[in-house]
Amino acid sequence: MVTTNTKSSSAGTAKGGKENPAIHDVALISKTGRRLYRSSRDISRTAHGGVVIVSTPKGVMSGEEARKARVGGEVIVEIW
Repeated sequence: MVTTNTKSSSAGTAKGGKENPAIHDVALISKTGRRLYRSSRDISRTAHGGVVIVSTPKGVMSGEEARKARVGGEVIVEIW
């Protein structure tokens, strides 16, 4: 199970005095008609400083954890 904290970032405030959200966007990478599988070397780092979620034979983990464990799998989603 992957959990995320949805706290607001302290980088600044948005228009109207509200804090900026911690999660800006979520991109679904693998879809029903197009599965995307990557080896551990090919799991990319996010350009936005976010997290890539990968389903591996060792379980669901972040892209960084998958690279450290040297295990590839299906790239599910990118969160930034």
